[in-house]
Amino acid sequence: MGRFDEQSVLARFSRLTPSLLCLVSRSGIIRYHNDTWTQRMGTGVDHPISAFIPGPEQEVFLRALSAAFLAPGDKTRCDAITGLVCENGEIIPIEWYLSTEGDSAYLIGHDISERRLAEAERTRNEQRLASSERNFRTFFETVDDIIVVATPQGQILYANASLKRKLQLDDNALAEMNVLDLHPSEHRTEAETIFSAMFRGERDFCPLPLLSTSGQRIPAETRVWFGEWDGQACIFGISKDLSAQHAALDRFHKLFNSNPALMAVSSLPDRRFIEVNESFLAHLGYTRQDVIGQTAAELQLFAEPEKQEIIAGILASGKHLRNIELLARTKTGRLLSGLFSGEVINNQVEDAFLTVMVDITELKQTETRLRESTRQLELASQQARTLAEKAEAANRAKSSFLANMSHEIRTPMNGIIGLTDLLMDSELDEKQRATLRSIQSSGHALLDIINDILDFSKIESGKLEFEEIDFSIRELVSSCDEIMGPRALDKGINWIVTTSPEVPQWGRGDPGRLRQVILNLTGNAIKFTERGTVSLSLGLEQTHDPAVVRLFIAVEDSGIGIPADKLTLLFSSFQQVDASTSRRFGGTGLGLAISKHLVTMMGGEIGVESTPGAGSRFWCSVNLGRSTGAGLCETSRPRAPLVTPELAEQRSHHRLLLAEDNGTNRQVALGILEKLGYRANSAANGHEVLHALTLLPYDAILMDIQMPEMDGFEATRAIRTHPDPAIASIPIIAMTAHAMRGDQERCLAIGMNGYVSKPVAPQALAEALDNILLAPTTAGQRGTSGARPQAPDTVQDTADEETGLPPVFDLPALMARLFDDEELLKAVGEKFIAEIPPQLLDLSRAARLQDRERCQKLAHRIKGAAASVGGTRLAALMKKIEEMAAADTLNDLSWIEAPLEREFEKLRAAILQATGKPR
Repeated sequence: MGRFDEQSVLARFSRLTPSLLCLVSRSGIIRYHNDTWTQRMGTGVDHPISAFIPGPEQEVFLRALSAAFLAPGDKTRCDAITGLVCENGEIIPIEWYLSTEGDSAYLIGHDISERRLAEAERTRNEQRLASSERNFRTFFETVDDIIVVATPQGQILYANASLKRKLQLDDNALAEMNVLDLHPSEHRTEAETIFSAMFRGERDFCPLPLLSTSGQRIPAETRVWFGEWDGQACIFGISKDLSAQHAALDRFHKLFNSNPALMAVSSLPDRRFIEVNESFLAHLGYTRQDVIGQTAAELQLFAEPEKQEIIAGILASGKHLRNIELLARTKTGRLLSGLFSGEVINNQVEDAFLTVMVDITELKQTETRLRESTRQLELASQQARTLAEKAEAANRAKSSFLANMSHEIRTPMNGIIGLTDLLMDSELDEKQRATLRSIQSSGHALLDIINDILDFSKIESGKLEFEEIDFSIRELVSSCDEIMGPRALDKGINWIVTTSPEVPQWGRGDPGRLRQVILNLTGNAIKFTERGTVSLSLGLEQTHDPAVVRLFIAVEDSGIGIPADKLTLLFSSFQQVDASTSRRFGGTGLGLAISKHLVTMMGGEIGVESTPGAGSRFWCSVNLGRSTGAGLCETSRPRAPLVTPELAEQRSHHRLLLAEDNGTNRQVALGILEKLGYRANSAANGHEVLHALTLLPYDAILMDIQMPEMDGFEATRAIRTHPDPAIASIPIIAMTAHAMRGDQERCLAIGMNGYVSKPVAPQALAEALDNILLAPTTAGQRGTSGARPQAPDTVQDTADEETGLPPVFDLPALMARLFDDEELLKAVGEKFIAEIPPQLLDLSRAARLQDRERCQKLAHRIKGAAASVGGTRLAALMKKIEEMAAADTLNDLSWIEAPLEREFEKLRAAILQATGKPR
């Protein structure tokens, strides 16, 4: 064989090898490459080899190439495997081998794609194997059942965590044990026999219990399978812990056997008794042997066969029974009344029917007796009602007669007294004048008697009415003095009237009834006093209610006095100390009885202290409302109260919708409306108003002007153009915290019916609503007649005496708006304190950003809330900011933030002090 041509062999090898071969210069330019390179990469001569390597890997390859030139002649493998970009764009992984000689490097690149695929597959297989092992261990270690792997001879190879936990064993102990050792020692022989039978396929489970190291027996059911473990034959044992089932069954048996109701379990569908409890046997008189295996029909337990059919039909439909009343027959034939219930139970193998019957025999007998007693009682009650109705009819007839008689006598009596008064002014001689005085005196005495009878008849018929108006207490005392003083002087008696300085000038109540009590007490004192003194004194008693004036009245005389055993008769109707009293002094014996009724109806008490022959002291206390008396004078008629039962009743039939976005204002307005008697819901903007109108019918809308999303003007236009006539015609009353010029005309122009300013005054709000919603006569009683918009109020500017600024907190004005409701005051105060700080921060931020429109809206909102809670100084500051924002003069902002924080803190402290909260 001839000598090989080395160049020819190398050229042939270069063409045939599947590897990529190339020769590159020290600078990385390809000088030569083989056909395999051309086929896969395309031409590459005179191109830098890095052009065929992906960008992130070029630096790695060039670093390895530089290292090879530093060790010429050494054949080395690159530190990193890189990719090569093929002509078709595919990137293949290449493992490089290279050698250098001079300025050239010989490179061999092996495609390791298949090796990569094999490695990836191997990695996936390893991960699946590891996951499978984890799943296996997770299952066996977390399952509650006890799992054991053992050799065919019973040596334990593996036990799961459940076995170790329940039997209190560790791995060292288990390594020395046989599976038969897991059972109690007294069951060892039985366990060997059972496991041998299971190995032969003659049994499929072992019912023996397991035993823990502490001696606790665990009821269990064990099953065995054969298999392999680590390549050797083994047995797998799984024991199901039956402790819970046994405990539940034990509880059921205890409940079943100790239950006082009759309980039974029957098979289905034949309904034969499987088990009955002791109560069943005791009530029905059977033994267990008599019942088990029998049906209710065979024992003839039920006396109503038709109900048995109903029960059978209900059972067939799969429903349960509840409290079906039936008759059960005992073994001796006695019938028991019972409430029968039942349902189908299932133990996952078969169905059974559980029945319960409650013996209500004694209850039915008691019910029968009670029904008879009730019937007798109803007959007696009917008779009593008939007698009461007759007595009431007689009483009404008597009262009606007294009233009619009093009126009939009073008319001519007034005529007699009037004529005698006229005659007294004419020219008469002394004898005629004396006669007329007698007639006049007798007429007045008779008129007093008639008035007493008329009042008494009103009291008995429940028709005595009380006014609730503001009046001057001192003027009332003065009028009593003018009436009784001359009478005392005519008898030569000293007359003394004293009023304590602590008694207020004004009170609220019924001045006519109070005058009647005072005149009764003083008139009696003067009547029964021949010489000496009669005094009238007024003072105050302490009360815990600041809204109540507790007036104390005392009348003392030096008259005849009253025996101690007669004091209890004084305040009874038609009673006097003795018969000679009426003959000597006159009177009906009704005056004190009427006074007691009047005092009681005014929330007070009345009493007397007396010594026969030395005089008496009558006293009483009455409750009056507290009133400032502002705007009242002797000749003026007091304004009717904001709320009376009649007004509240009429207002309760009207539902209002309050549109207000400010939470504090909303709470105040809703509180006022509730106090006035109106029903009201609320909405936060115009959109919510329109939605609310589609849900419920409303009689009127209180519409805030400035609201987010849709303001009051937009909402009003939408309502007035609504296709539903009932919605389009709803009365609308505008509300705003500050009326800009022309707002009132604009409100009326777009269809609003009225106008009130905020903070809302109860009087103004009541008048605006009553004028629109109530009957004209009722509205006229409220004050103004005819609907008219209220002129807007400005922020209160009552100056503080020291600073000249508006007060920080106007508590009296707020309490007047809230009808002195302290709970509502606390709620409003808490809401204001919670809501305002974020709004103040937002206002400061808007001011710094020169957001004029937002400053104006926020200042308006805070101003309304502050005014509603009586924060007049903060409201005034907000009004100034609002006006500056509207005029675009918010250039100097240095003064805004500090006053805002300072004034809010002052107001916050004042509110907390008023509501009794810690600051």
